[in-house]
Amino acid sequence: MSKEIEKFKGGLINNSSIIKKGLEISKKAEDPFAGMTEDEIFVEGKRLSKQNKYEEAIKYFSKCISLDPGNWKYYYWRGVTYNKMERYEKAIEDLTIAISLNPNHWGNYHWRGSTYNSMGSYEKAIEDLTIAISLDPNIWGNYHWRGTTYNKMERYEKAIENLTKAISLNPDNWFSRHWRGRTYNKMGSYEKAIEDLTIAISLDPDKWQSYNWRGSTYNSMGSYEKAIEDLTKAISLNPDVPENYWWRGNSYEKLGFKDLAENDYKENERLKKIQKEEADLEKLKKKTNLKETFNLGNLSKNKEIE
Repeated sequence: MSKEIEKFKGGLINNSSIIKKGLEISKKAEDPFAGMTEDEIFVEGKRLSKQNKYEEAIKYFSKCISLDPGNWKYYYWRGVTYNKMERYEKAIEDLTIAISLNPNHWGNYHWRGSTYNSMGSYEKAIEDLTIAISLDPNIWGNYHWRGTTYNKMERYEKAIENLTKAISLNPDNWFSRHWRGRTYNKMGSYEKAIEDLTIAISLDPDKWQSYNWRGSTYNSMGSYEKAIEDLTKAISLNPDVPENYWWRGNSYEKLGFKDLAENDYKENERLKKIQKEEADLEKLKKKTNLKETFNLGNLSKNKEIE
């Protein structure tokens, strides 16, 4: 009889543990920050951001800001995350607050500058990236982004100067090699473009962009067979880019392969149509989100900020 009583008590204890565990899980679901310190919430936010779980990361950084609105790092990380989500206005807002709280850290200006670059606000990007460089002249990413901004402004000599500096600080980064190659292409310096794009490919052979630009450069040089080879590789790496088909089609056309050229031109048009439809849908979503918000009541392979 005593064994049965003990067994019964044990069952109650086990059931109590299960119930307690269930209540803890329920509480965690209602409040994901339950039992976490401010620092633990921040660390988890950074982990989520680095894993591209941006929506979740934003929640954690926002919680940190609610706990300590004077900590510039929280705004910095939320701003960087917004940048990666392509929510550029929100990124600018947070990074501007981070700068007001800590105007002496290059990272705040770097990410606001690169965000301005993505928004097409090139003069503002140059201004921020120049400040970032003055605060730490040894960060290759600052020169890289200033170089790409000058490229977009068609100030190619300045772009080459900055991208060359980025390469000197980090010779193994394909990104600056790729962009310097693109810039040489725009300048008509095709041999130099081929040299840089070939190095970029050797540093990262899985980036379709470098094959695209090397292929289009070969096309401009009249080396159509090489152009077709590179553009075919670019298509194999990313079959959804219209420009790859256009350039390959143009190369086929120059060689007299009219049927192959026509097929590529058609694919180019088909993909461009899809891209336009997706872009229109995205614009509609953004307008809808803005309306809902109103109705409810209204930053590379650089050093990381911990």
